Amino acid sequence: MKKIIVLSAFCVVVLNLYAQRATGEQPYGLMDGFRAQPQAITVLQTPDIARIVEEDLEKDTHPGPSRYACAMPVSFTTENSGNWQQLDDGSKIWRLKVSAPDALATITYYDRFWLPEGAKFFVYSEDTRQTIGAIIPEFIEGSREKPLGFATAEIYGENVVYEYYQPSSVKEPPVIHINRIDYAYRNVNNPYNNGGRGLGKALPCNININCPEGCNWQMEQMTCNHRSWRDYLIKKIKKYENKICNILVYGGNDCHWM
Repeated sequence: MKKIIVLSAFCVVVLNLYAQRATGEQPYGLMDGFRAQPQAITVLQTPDIARIVEEDLEKDTHPGPSRYACAMPVSFTTENSGNWQQLDDGSKIWRLKVSAPDALATITYYDRFWLPEGAKFFVYSEDTRQTIGAIIPEFIEGSREKPLGFATAEIYGENVVYEYYQPSSVKEPPVIHINRIDYAYRNVNNPYNNGGRGLGKALPCNININCPEGCNWQMEQMTCNHRSWRDYLIKKIKKYENKICNILVYGGNDCHWM
């Protein structure tokens, strides 16, 4: 039982790593009637997937989480990349469009990230309209003099847009330095993919855990459902306690026997 408790605590820590605080607002770039300035797309070099897959064949034989993305070093700021656009009310928007050809998803890391009061930051897909945002100063730490690192979660598909909004009352520029974009190449369950089992494409065995039928499974809902960690944790749970192997966890789109 003690081992199960420790493992549960580990799940909570991993879950927090993937949490993304945001206001739920819509970026200007996805608003009807917004006329964005024409902008070129920054295309990233596709990683050597053949070599990566060959490495994975060997690494996947060892215990631990499976790699599903590879890091691509970049150096994007509001000064050296993207376009600035001034709106009629005096506010400004910076937008950067990036394409990672054939990527299943991208995850973005910032080694320096700070926003002035009143500013907002978004990451989204124009293809699926998936949005992370708005990220506001209250959700980040650090200062302009000592900005800290930051990360934004998966954006599904190969295209991603970064958008910074600065109202006319704000004169201080942000500190945004994108230093790494992870290229996800496998084990990504894209809920926006109409060709697969996305939203509304559940199997007959699926029951929405937030419905009354799922009231007895709320603790299981709190477990990690990120695919690479999920597989690892399932193996660990089986190892520690065989008695729970009959639990059925309803994941986002699949039924998983543990």
